[in-house]
Amino acid sequence: MAESRHPEWDLMFASGITRSKIAELCHAKRATVFAHFKARIEKDPEVLAVHEANRRQGLDRRPTHGEQERLAELAAFVARESRFPATSGDHPVAELRLGQWVSRQRSLAKAGQLPHSLRAALDELGRWDLSVRATQDEQRWHQQLQALVTFHRETARWPAYKSSAPEPEHGLGMWLHMQRQRNNHAKLPAAQQDLLDESLPGWRGRGY
Repeated sequence: MAESRHPEWDLMFASGITRSKIAELCHAKRATVFAHFKARIEKDPEVLAVHEANRRQGLDRRPTHGEQERLAELAAFVARESRFPATSGDHPVAELRLGQWVSRQRSLAKAGQLPHSLRAALDELGRWDLSVRATQDEQRWHQQLQALVTFHRETARWPAYKSSAPEPEHGLGMWLHMQRQRNNHAKLPAAQQDLLDESLPGWRGRGY
């Protein structure tokens, strides 16, 4: 086989590093990196076999000492603050640094590059895979659900959502209307459906 034009890329690929990551680390065009390995694999399929084998081994590794320290810091933070660390805003530097570490783990997980043992340790701490914004959205959803439960219990009716309704009834009515619309269009997560069914039987409206 002809000598490779990018031996450093080949070594990284053989160690289990993905093509996208190689492009990022080497500041190379993604299309160029992918074309290089397409040609290499067509000439020698063993190139891909070695990459896949080492990539799987990397996913099965145990957390490093540094990762174990970050996990311990994160566990202590979650236990103390009942939330995951922020990645931006007016927060202590230590929190932002920890939040950025969690954000990197989310990116690795989405790319299929997060070691299984590290993911299992993070899973024990809660919904670490949600961004801070997604976590806040989920908290607001639960707050609205609780407010609706209270309204329905005290009034024995559903809140109106037309503009003539007073606040906070109008806001609750709009929120309930939105959940019904999401449900009708199969866009309401099953977990939220279950919570609504359990907390507010009949919330779906007429015809259910």
